[in-house]
Amino acid sequence: MRFLCLTLIALAQICFSQEIESSTPSLKKIDSLKAVLRQAKNSKNDRLAYYLAEDYRFINADSATHYALLAEKWAGKNPKKRSKIYQLLASIKRISADYTSSENYFKRAIQQAKIAKDVPQEIAVLNDYGIMLENRSQYTEALDLYLKALRLSEKQNDLIGAANAQLNIGFVYLSQDEIDEAYNWFKKSLANSIKAKYKKGEAWNYSNIAIVLDRKGQYEESRKYYWKGAAFIDKEKNKREYSRIYFNVANTYKSERRHKEATFYFLKSLELKRLFNDPFDLASTLAKLSVSCRQTGDYTKAVAYAEESLVMARKAESADLEISSLMALSEAYEAVGDYKKALSYEKQVPDLMDDLYNEEKLEKRTEMIEKYESEKKAQENKLLKQKADLATAMLHKKNLTIVTFSLVIALVLVVLLSVYLQSRKKEKLNALLVQQKAEIETKNSLLEEAVFEKNNLMNIVAHDLRAPLDKVKGLSDLLRDADTDPETQKQCLDLITIVTDQGRRLIDDLLCLSKAESTDFVVEKTEVSARPFLENLAKTYQMSAQEKGITLLCEAIETTFYTDTDKLQRILDNLISNALKFSPKEKRVWIRFSERDDAWIFSVRDEGPGISDTDQTKLFRKFQKLTARPTNGEASTGLGLAIVKQLAERLNGSIEVSSTLGEGTTFSLILKK
Repeated sequence: MRFLCLTLIALAQICFSQEIESSTPSLKKIDSLKAVLRQAKNSKNDRLAYYLAEDYRFINADSATHYALLAEKWAGKNPKKRSKIYQLLASIKRISADYTSSENYFKRAIQQAKIAKDVPQEIAVLNDYGIMLENRSQYTEALDLYLKALRLSEKQNDLIGAANAQLNIGFVYLSQDEIDEAYNWFKKSLANSIKAKYKKGEAWNYSNIAIVLDRKGQYEESRKYYWKGAAFIDKEKNKREYSRIYFNVANTYKSERRHKEATFYFLKSLELKRLFNDPFDLASTLAKLSVSCRQTGDYTKAVAYAEESLVMARKAESADLEISSLMALSEAYEAVGDYKKALSYEKQVPDLMDDLYNEEKLEKRTEMIEKYESEKKAQENKLLKQKADLATAMLHKKNLTIVTFSLVIALVLVVLLSVYLQSRKKEKLNALLVQQKAEIETKNSLLEEAVFEKNNLMNIVAHDLRAPLDKVKGLSDLLRDADTDPETQKQCLDLITIVTDQGRRLIDDLLCLSKAESTDFVVEKTEVSARPFLENLAKTYQMSAQEKGITLLCEAIETTFYTDTDKLQRILDNLISNALKFSPKEKRVWIRFSERDDAWIFSVRDEGPGISDTDQTKLFRKFQKLTARPTNGEASTGLGLAIVKQLAERLNGSIEVSSTLGEGTTFSLILKK
């Protein structure tokens, strides 16, 4: 039997979950719950009775009360459950306009929530209780409850509770036509709703902002916000919320004097609100609908709607709505020409107005808000002081800990210092050994380099100098031959001249490099005219260039500078001769001179084979033979670029190279000003 009851309860809950968001009760759901309750009555299931009471509240107040009291009985002494049940009973009594009973149940709900220490429930009850009082135009009392709910929400960091309380406070100000103050509270509520991902709160606040825009005369913008809020609501499951959206949209059209559209939406709102039979909602909609009907000339309906509105307003015990209904009735009877009735209804308005908007009540509301702000500030100051006290206590504790640790660390440091001094002594000895080893390795490297240079020098003396001498000897022997004709003798003498020039150049390179590396190297600067200097230098290479069909181009700015002319010419001779030597026939070579703020720049560019990355790392070393070879069998000692680098540095300059394989190479001499 217990298993059957539990199964039936689960089935009922599935049925309930499909419609839990619905504002309108489902008779099918109620029948299902009643069937389960009959099967489970021996188990005294307070939850099922609660669900039935909740769904009956908009259909039959007596049935709703019956099931709610049954839930109270079965809930026993559980304060959390009893608080929710009393809140539901308060809602049932409010809908049936039994406000005395409603207030009593709200108070009992708050009491039980406090016993249960269920703060979120207490916040929810305070908000609902405030709404009931606000609907009855008891704005001061409602505001007091909303502020209590807000304080609790802020203390608990309950964003949803705070959003609801702020929204309700905004409505109090809106009811008093304090638009800007209402707008500020709605914005606070919207911010908390977004932060808490509270979609229903977002929807409500979009509608509230729309109301403010409506009051400010921004009707089209207002409607956009209403429909924006409606996007969060399922119309079929939340007909009560949708009835309010229709009502608010109708109000914007009414304000624009578009009474046909206003009447259309008031009627749609009324159609949904009749499902719930809430006298407050019905009174407000009927009063507005009466005005719209009168404006469109349908006076009979205007009177009927206004009379029904007055009945509902008095049932709701709302002074605000009673005033609206009386004014609607007065205007409707005036429109049909019954001035006597019109005057009788109008005369009832002032007394209600005096009671509703007296100075004492307005001052009390202002005083409550100021008190809330003051308490909030005091709470913030108290919290700051608590944090400061806690920080001070933590600091004292931290200081004591630091002193203790300091003593321990001091002892440890003494031991570590002793160990460190010993290790430091060893490190110094190791460092000295490492340094001595590095010095030995450096000296070995220099010695190896010196041996390498000596070996290369011997090779040059043995090969590159011996070869010209061998050639001269061979040509001399040929000249001594009596049978040698004069033409051959002339060719032999020319070859002897060429060979001796090559040998002399090699000796000159060796002497120049040795001199550049010596400590007594002297730089003798003179004034140089850039363009004439380069043009004359280029002319000396024109014949060599023409022999290979190479076009030699010279570009120089017109200026003067100071440098050692001989050393500069030796550098450029090497660069130009290399460019011609390594360039294929019918190519071009550029000699350029330019200036920048801090330097003079000489560059020699060719269209030769280019220099690989590997060869570029060896370019300026002595006696280096690279991959690229002269294109016409010209001689190369491997000393030219080493001489260029040494001389450039002596002239307070540097040499740079830029090369692309297959496209050519550019050497740049940069002399600092």
